[in-house]
Amino acid sequence: MRARQKDKQNILKDAALFIPRRLKIPVRIMLVYCAIYLVAGAAGAFLLNFFIADSVRAYAVSEAYADSAITQTKGFYAVLASADIEDAAAASALKADAKKRGIDFAVTFFDGAAESELLSNCSEDLTPNKAWEKASVSGGCLNYSVQQSDSGGKYINYYFRYGLAAQYKSVLPAQVLAYLLVPITLLLLGATGMAFSGGIMRPVRKITETTKKITRETLSTRLDEKQSQEELRELAVVLNAMLENLEQTFTAQDRFVSDAAHELRTPLAVIKGYSQLLSRWGSEDRAILKESLEAIDGETDSMNSLIERLLFLTRSTLAAPQKEDFFINELVEEVYRETALSDKGVHILSYGEMEAFNILANKAMLKQLIRILTENALKYTPAGGEVTFSCFKKDNNACVAIADGGIGIAEEDLPHIFERFYRADKARIREGGTGLGLSIAKKIIDAHGGEIVIESEAGKGTTAIILCPTGFEEEE
Repeated sequence: MRARQKDKQNILKDAALFIPRRLKIPVRIMLVYCAIYLVAGAAGAFLLNFFIADSVRAYAVSEAYADSAITQTKGFYAVLASADIEDAAAASALKADAKKRGIDFAVTFFDGAAESELLSNCSEDLTPNKAWEKASVSGGCLNYSVQQSDSGGKYINYYFRYGLAAQYKSVLPAQVLAYLLVPITLLLLGATGMAFSGGIMRPVRKITETTKKITRETLSTRLDEKQSQEELRELAVVLNAMLENLEQTFTAQDRFVSDAAHELRTPLAVIKGYSQLLSRWGSEDRAILKESLEAIDGETDSMNSLIERLLFLTRSTLAAPQKEDFFINELVEEVYRETALSDKGVHILSYGEMEAFNILANKAMLKQLIRILTENALKYTPAGGEVTFSCFKKDNNACVAIADGGIGIAEEDLPHIFERFYRADKARIREGGTGLGLSIAKKIIDAHGGEIVIESEAGKGTTAIILCPTGFEEEE
């Protein structure tokens, strides 16, 4: 019993915490991903800026200052091309002008075999730039070159380099901004995401804390659906429904165990009483011996019947019933005749509408079902009252109705009559029976895919109608 109770508590705990745990996992994963994204994004932005800084800066400079630099360079080229560079004074004036303009230049002569320098204001070799009349920005400078053809395959080459250091400094704030903007943006996004995630987690944590407090003794606790967020309201509704089902299941189970113990206690008490009577007087009084043995035998049969019915009900599902083709009206008439013999005229038995047709079902199980309803009708119908048997077909269902003029069932008790050991009148102990008949009847009809409809009113009798599919397709 302790092991079974422990299993129940474990099942309750797992059921109560299953959905919140499932919700926390993806939220935690989302937080981990946010952190990874934040770190990787910041590092990536820094490395990206570090490696492409020159390119970005050069691009910015070329876009903003290339036209002005080319104009300056071409203007100086016009001056240089028209000057006499062999004249020392002119050469000195050209170098001064170039320095003022911020231009490095070199003039070379190519004789078809080798290139020699004619004039230059720069110690560095500018000749590798041979993209004639095409300006390019590289290494923080604007490079420009012009080639003039001379006779006999000889050329005069002009090389220019316009320094953009000042322009580089002017775009430094943009570079710093480029370094900082992406990481700052990622940090803001990460902080916003974490705050948003915290807002999501708050109601989840509240649900988790509430469900952790729920035990077998506090199954009546419910989650607050009104204060739950829209996304979690449906979850709260589902959890409350689950708790409602669990509470009903445990209540029914407790009642079932209590009622079963009560039902078994009575025959055991009778057997115990007669066994004590036998030990005192049974060997001397033959009448007491006979009465005691008959009572013990009868109570043993009652206990055996109760146990068999309990075992029948504890099976989770019935195996698919073995069906056969038979006339349902003949089965009703058979139960009618057997009831007339056992009732011995105490009640008035009669036929209502009796239609002859065959069905495909388990004959023995349906007979047990009809007997259970008949026994209930006789049990709660006073002597001299009438019990009517009817059999007809409706909507491809076989309908067997057993109507009595007995005490009836109160409206508030109707939803519970198929529960095990349920007593419509708890103040009155029923004579005979185990309180399991209707539960067994429902299990039988469920196995056939049908239903039992109870129409009753307190003090005016009850009509129990069995609706069982015929097992044949309906004829059009």
